[in-house]
Amino acid sequence: MEIHFPSADQIYKETYTKLKEIEGWKEFNNKWDYAITEYISENGLQGWSRETLIVLWFDYQINNLTELFKDVHPKEPEYNDNEEITVLNVQQVKEERDKYIEKLKDWSKKLIEIAPIALEELPKCEIYEISIIGIPRIEYSGEDPAKFMNIAYSYKDEKKWDLAIEYLNKSYDAFFNSPLKYPLNYSIYDFVRLPLYMHHAGYLEESWETFQRFLDGDFPIRIPKKNGLENDIIKSWERRVIFSKMKSCYIKEKKYREALVCRCLDLYFDIAGLFLLVRLEKEIGKSAYDYEDFSFPLHYINTHNFYPDPIIYGFKECSKKSTLVKNLKTRARMAKLNDEVEVIAELISDAIKILPDYKLGEEIIINNLKKFPK
Repeated sequence: MEIHFPSADQIYKETYTKLKEIEGWKEFNNKWDYAITEYISENGLQGWSRETLIVLWFDYQINNLTELFKDVHPKEPEYNDNEEITVLNVQQVKEERDKYIEKLKDWSKKLIEIAPIALEELPKCEIYEISIIGIPRIEYSGEDPAKFMNIAYSYKDEKKWDLAIEYLNKSYDAFFNSPLKYPLNYSIYDFVRLPLYMHHAGYLEESWETFQRFLDGDFPIRIPKKNGLENDIIKSWERRVIFSKMKSCYIKEKKYREALVCRCLDLYFDIAGLFLLVRLEKEIGKSAYDYEDFSFPLHYINTHNFYPDPIIYGFKECSKKSTLVKNLKTRARMAKLNDEVEVIAELISDAIKILPDYKLGEEIIINNLKKFPK
C-alpha cells in the first residue's frame, strides 16, 4: 500500500523563504553557500534540497553557539522499508507522521521568530568552534576583518573577481593586525577562497601557486605553533580542505586524473582527522566535543560527515572499503579509471593502516596513483 505524506522538505523550503526576508540572512547564506553546495555534490545528497541543509545548519549554529534557541529539532519517524504497510497499521503510521509534521512546523515558527536576534549574534560568536558556548568577545580598535570578508562575498556573487580578491586580501590584512586567532576566528575555509577566486578570475598560475603555499603552511596571517595531537589534527583538516578545493579547480580545467588524486587525498585526510580525534578522546578520557582546552574547530566532523557520536563510529564508516569505493566512483570514471576504483580504494586503505603517519600516507597515495597508465 502506498502512502502519501506531507513533505518535510517543503516546510524547510518555506522556512528558508521566510528567512530570506530577514536582515543578515543574505550574509549568512552567502558565507555557507559553497560548503553546502559542495557537500551535497560530494556525498550524493541530490535528494536533499540546499534550502533544507542551510536551514538545518543555521539551527545547528544557533543551538551550539548561542543561548537563544534550545528547542530540540523534531526527529522524523523511522520506518522499515522492507516492512509492508498494511491497512491495519496505516492509520498509526499516518498519525505519527502528522505529529512529526506539526512539531516541525512549530519548530520552524520558533526558529523564524528568533532569527533576527540570532543573525545579529552569530557573527560575534566563533562560527567554527562548537565545543565552547559564549566565547568572550575581544574588544579592539581597527578594521573589522568580517566586514571586508562580507564585501568580498558580495563581489563573488556578482562575479567581480578582481574586487572580490582585493577585499579578501583586505580582510586578511585586518585579521593580521587584530588580536583574533587562527583557527578559532578565521579558518582554512576563509583562506582557500583566495585561490578559488583567482582561478575563477583566470589567474590560473597564481591560483595553483597559492594552493601550494597553503599546503606548505604559508598562510596570509600569523599561524600559532601547536604541538602534538592538536597540531596533527589541524594540519590534517587543512590538507583535507585544500585538496578538496584543488579538486574542484582541476575539474573546471578538465584535468580529471589530477582531480582524482585530490579526491583520494581529500578522503584520506578526512579519515586521518577522525583517526586523530579518536586518539585525542582516548588520551583525555572523554568526548573531544567536551574538551574545552582543545582550540580546534570540531564542527567539520559533524557537518561534513553527519556521523553521530562517538567519533570512532565515523572513522570506521569512512574507512570502509565500500564507502571509499562509493566516494571515488565519479572521479575514477571521469579519469577513465573506473575499472581500477577497487584498487584505488585499497590503496587508501593501506595508507590508513600506517596512521598517524599521514605524511607517509600522502606520499604512498600520490606515488602509487602515478603508476596507473594514462
